[in-house]
Amino acid sequence: MMKRALMLILLLACIPYTLLSQNKILRKADTAFKYQRYNTAVTAYQKAFAKLKKSDRERQSYVLYQIAEAYRNSGQYSKAISQYKRAVKARYYVQDPSVYLQTARLQLSLGFFADAIENFDFYLEYIPDDTVAINGRAAGVIGMEAIEKPTRYEVENVRKINMRESEWSPRYVTDEENVIAFTSTRAGVTGKKIDEWSGQRFSDIFICKQDAKGEWSTPEKIDKNENISTKYSESDAVFIDNGNTSYFTFCSNEKKKDGRCIIKMSKFDGAEWSKPEDVIIGGDSVSDFIHPYITPDGNTLYFASNKAGGYGDLDIWKASGNGTSFGEPENLGACVNTKDKESYPFLRNDTLLYFSSLGHNSLGGFDIFSASLTDSGFCNVTHLDYPINTNSDDFGICFFSGQNKGFFSSNRAGGKGMDDIYSFYLPDLLFSIAGTVKNDESMQPISDAVVSLIGSDGMFVHTRTNSKGFYKFDNRQVKPSTTYSMTVEKKDFLEAEATETTVGLTQSKDFVRNFTLQPVPKGAVTLPEILYAVGKWDLQEQYQDSLIGLITLLEKNPRLIIELASHTDIRPIAIGNDSLSQLRAQAVVDYLIERGIHPERLIAKGYGARVPRMLAISVSGFDSGVVLNEEYISSLSDKNRQEQAHQLNRRTEFSVLRDDFIPSDGNKSVFASLGSNENLNKIPYTENPDKNPEFDVIINGVGLRAVLMEKAKTGVISTNACLRLLQLGKLGKNNFKNKEKAMNEDGEILAGQKVTLSDIRIEQFYLYEVELTTADELPADIVLNKAIMSLIGKYSVDKAAQEIVVEL
Repeated sequence: MMKRALMLILLLACIPYTLLSQNKILRKADTAFKYQRYNTAVTAYQKAFAKLKKSDRERQSYVLYQIAEAYRNSGQYSKAISQYKRAVKARYYVQDPSVYLQTARLQLSLGFFADAIENFDFYLEYIPDDTVAINGRAAGVIGMEAIEKPTRYEVENVRKINMRESEWSPRYVTDEENVIAFTSTRAGVTGKKIDEWSGQRFSDIFICKQDAKGEWSTPEKIDKNENISTKYSESDAVFIDNGNTSYFTFCSNEKKKDGRCIIKMSKFDGAEWSKPEDVIIGGDSVSDFIHPYITPDGNTLYFASNKAGGYGDLDIWKASGNGTSFGEPENLGACVNTKDKESYPFLRNDTLLYFSSLGHNSLGGFDIFSASLTDSGFCNVTHLDYPINTNSDDFGICFFSGQNKGFFSSNRAGGKGMDDIYSFYLPDLLFSIAGTVKNDESMQPISDAVVSLIGSDGMFVHTRTNSKGFYKFDNRQVKPSTTYSMTVEKKDFLEAEATETTVGLTQSKDFVRNFTLQPVPKGAVTLPEILYAVGKWDLQEQYQDSLIGLITLLEKNPRLIIELASHTDIRPIAIGNDSLSQLRAQAVVDYLIERGIHPERLIAKGYGARVPRMLAISVSGFDSGVVLNEEYISSLSDKNRQEQAHQLNRRTEFSVLRDDFIPSDGNKSVFASLGSNENLNKIPYTENPDKNPEFDVIINGVGLRAVLMEKAKTGVISTNACLRLLQLGKLGKNNFKNKEKAMNEDGEILAGQKVTLSDIRIEQFYLYEVELTTADELPADIVLNKAIMSLIGKYSVDKAAQEIVVEL
C-alpha cells in the first residue's frame, strides 16, 4: 500500500511539470510569432505540438494553424498550404473559420483557382457578408479568365541578376537609367546569420550596370564599406540627386526586440556612402515605415506603414519635408488603401501612383495597381492584369522615364529563385495597310495609281502603286484607335473605296486590302428606264431611283465630267424631238445638281431621233448588233415589235467626257460636303502666343499647322515645311517658280522663293493652286493672309468661340 501511494504522489507531481513545460514552449512560439520571427516560431510550434496529447485536439489544431500562418508570413507558401489543410482536418474551423479564408487566399495566390473558390465558399457559409471573401472569390473567377486574355505586356526573367535566393524591389539609380539597385539575400551579404522572420540571410542592397549591348554586369553590394550594408536587413532603396542620395528600409531583427523597420537616408560623396541617418516621420517612434519612394525634388516621401489610423494591416502614406525630417504623414485614402496590405509605392509623371496590394480583387498574392491623381487625391485604381500580375506575389514596379518599360519583382512559378526580378515592356501597337491594285477586266496590275488614306483623326496621306501595282502605308501613317477611309484613283479608271479600322484592336496587325478598278466606260452607258409622259420632260418621282447608281458613281469619282444624253424615237412631235430630248436631258442634270453634284461636271445634250440605238447585247428578243433605225423598225411586220423597238430608242445615257475636273468658281476652292452637320461652316482654332488663330491644314496630303495673319502682305510657307514636302515626294522642283534655283547645292530651300501648292485642305474646305513665298522663321508651318483665306468664301473670326465662320 505504501508503494502504491508513493507512485501516485510521484505521478501527480509530474502532471503540473508537463503542463508547465508545454505551456512554456507554446508561449515561446507565440512570442516569436508576435515579433515576426516566423522561422523561430515554426520550430517552437513543432516542439509544442510534439508534446501535446492526442486528446488535446483544440490546442493541436491551434498549433497547426499557427505553423501555417508562420509559413505564410515568411513566404513559404507550399508548406503553409499543407499546414492549413492539416488544421482544417483537425477541425480548427470550429474555433476560427478564418482557416478557410486564409487557405483560400493562399490557394488563390498559387493559382489553384478552383480550390480557392471552394474554400471561399466554405468560409462564406460561416461569415456570409465578409467582403474580403466575396472579393477573393470574384478574383478567383477573374484569375481564370485573365490568363486566357493576356495584355500586350511582355515579361522576362532577368536571369543574369537573379539567384536561387530572393531578389526584389528594383529601382533605377542614376539619371541615365542604366544602373539599377535591388535587394537580395544571396551569398555575399554582410549579415551571416539567418533572419528569424524569413528563414533566409539578412538582405543587402546590390547594384549592377547595363552596357550598350543590353548586358548586365555582375551585381555588387552597393556599399563595400558596410555603412549601408550592415549585418541586419537593408532593402527597397530609392535614389535621387543622380544616384547620390538614397532612402531605404532598415530592419534590425534583434532578438528580444519587436523587429521594428524604419527608413534611413545616406549620401554618396563620390567615394563612399555616409553613415545612414534615421528618417523621422511625424515624430513617430512606434510604427513601421517601409518601402520608401522619394520625389525627385526630395520634398515628398511616400511609404508603407502600419501606423494607427489606417484602413488595414499596411497602408500607403505620404509626408512632406526633406532630408531626414518629414512632417505628420497623410494616409492616401480609401481609394488606394484597403483592409488588406498596400505597399511598394512608385510615382510616375507626378500623376500616376503604382503600388502593390493584397486587396482590390488581386489575383491571389500581391498584385500591382495604378491610381491616377484627381482633385480628391489618388483614385481610379486599375489592375495591371496578366502577365504583369499573376496568382503569385507581384510587387515593387519601376518605370524607365517616358517609356512603357521597366522592372518589377515576383515569386511566380518558373523563376530562378524565391523572389525574382523581371523586366517588362509594352510593345508598340503597330499597324500597316498594304495591297495591290489591278484592272478589274484584265486582272493586270495597275502602276502609278494614287491610293489615299483619310483617318478619323484628320490625317490625310497618299501614295502611289509601283510597277507591280503594290502600295503600302506603314505604322507611321496607320495609328491605333482610328478608322480609315481609302480611295484609289487612276486616270481612265473609276475610283474604288474601302474602309479599315484599328479601333478596339489590342494586337498589332498588318491589314491586306486589294483593289480592282473598273475602266472608265467607253461610249454611252444607258441608264435604267426613265419614262416620260408623251411630249413631256418632267422627271417623275418614281423614276428618280433610276439615277441612284449614277449619283453614287459621281460621288465616288469627283473628277469625272459626264454628258447626259437623251434620245427620242423616230416619230415626229409638235415640239420637235431635238427640243424635247434637250429638255429631258436638262431635267436629269437639274436633278443631279439638286443631289449635290457640281454643275460644271454635267453637260446636257438632246439628240432627238438622230442617234438610233445599237444593241450591244440581246434585248427583248432583238439580237445584239442590231441598229434600231427607221429602216429596221419598218421591216418589222408585228406592230407590237415595232413599238418595243421605239421604246428601246427612247432612252437616257451618260458618257464620261473627262476625269480631270477642278472647279472654276473663280476662287480655286471647293467645299467638301460631309453630310448634315451644323458645324460644316466652322473652322476651330487655338490662339498662338501672338493671339492669332492657329489650326491644322493638310497640304498635298501632309498634315501641317497654319496661322491666320490677316494683315500679312502674302501667304508664306517655312523652308522646313517645304523641305519636308520635298522629302515626302509631295513637292518637286516644278512647283517652284525658279525650279532648281530655288535650292542651294545641299538641296536646302532658299528663302523668298515662290512655290505653288496643288491643294490645301482646311477642315472641309479645299484651296487649289495656291502660291506662297518661302521664309526661314515662321510662327507655324504656313502663314495665310486675308486674301488667301477669302478664297474659301466670306468669313469672320469668332474669338469667343475660337472659330472661323464661313458664309456658305
